[in-house]
Amino acid sequence: MFKKILIIAGLLFVIVTSYSLLNKSLEAEKAIADKDVQEPLDTSEKDILSTLELVTENLGQKYQSFVVKATSKKELVIQVNADKDYFNSIYKEMESDAKSVIKSSPLKEYKVVVESLDFPSDIDAQKAREENSLIITTITDGLNNPTVIGDIMVNYQESINVHTNLDSNEQNTKRDAKEIEDKVKSLLISNELKSIVNHNSYVISVLDKKGKKLN
Repeated sequence: MFKKILIIAGLLFVIVTSYSLLNKSLEAEKAIADKDVQEPLDTSEKDILSTLELVTENLGQKYQSFVVKATSKKELVIQVNADKDYFNSIYKEMESDAKSVIKSSPLKEYKVVVESLDFPSDIDAQKAREENSLIITTITDGLNNPTVIGDIMVNYQESINVHTNLDSNEQNTKRDAKEIEDKVKSLLISNELKSIVNHNSYVISVLDKKGKKLN
């Protein structure tokens, strides 16, 4: 009889302990689930890229020679290749236009920063702007692949950055980047750009969709 009582008591202890552990486990899982629900999701890379494309498209209707990027500091940075006078005449309006584009986008909390990439003081700014614009137009038309080619940024007689939608993790990306670089080199010596001086001074960079240099 005493042995039966001990067995029953032992079983009750196991049942109560098991229930207690199960209950704590369920509470812990619920707490984790609640925490997951409360934490906001990070803005996806796809959303960022699509918003940058939208900003570039809208600003491109009014402005030239600029590139748009997003930073980890939650800043939407617009770099304008222009002399001081031209930059001062447009940067406030450009900032306002960019804010209007992103106000209902995933980047609505981002700070808009407009930066100038000044031309050196010994350069004819108007001539430099015209030459940069001609290079950008010629390269854009020559590459003729809007689904892959993004912004083209020219630093007068120094560098040409071709932004693309290429993924550095894909197998043929390096080959595609080299083809783009070779095409840009051939365009620089084409009839369309025969007026360009010092075309050999340009360093050509092909960038992937994250802004990483591929070539």
